[in-house]
Amino acid sequence: MTALITGLKQFKQYLLGRHFQIRVDNCALTYYRSMKDATGQCARYLDFLSLFDFETVYRAGAKHQNADSLSRIRPCEMNQSEPCRQCNKRAIGRHSVNVVD
Repeated sequence: MTALITGLKQFKQYLLGRHFQIRVDNCALTYYRSMKDATGQCARYLDFLSLFDFETVYRAGAKHQNADSLSRIRPCEMNQSEPCRQCNKRAIGRHSVNVVD
């Protein structure tokens, strides 16, 4: 939610007065606007969100491969000359194939 609010603040001048979609991989965010009796930080977020005309669409995280493919690369796949920081093994090619201790 914080990333959503930060993005809306950053592009506020382009988004005000327009209808747009927000795709999220967290299903709970689709129900955020229908929350009853919000208090504290949630209430402030809802107040800010009320400025915009948008719909929230849930899309499973596995379908967001174009957005976060770089964050899903294992260290073994990036640096083949040094041992992996996660498993401490040397990998040739992909992590799950041809692993050499």
